[in-house]
Amino acid sequence: MAGEDVAPAQPMVAQTRAVLEAYAERGGAYREAVFEASGHSPLLEEPERFVAELVAQVIGEAPTAA
Repeated sequence: MAGEDVAPAQPMVAQTRAVLEAYAERGGAYREAVFEASGHSPLLEEPERFVAELVAQVIGEAPTAA
């Protein structure tokens, strides 16, 4: 046996969004950035956009559109 039967996909994105939405309901703020063209390493696969998103998060501004 292998594949989906042994290791089914995990709902990590949905779980993370649920936590962030609960945080926002209690007054917190967050911004989601989805890297559709990347796999597990957006910092390597889309370095310019990754740095722009990171800097924007640190300084509290939205990045310019990529």
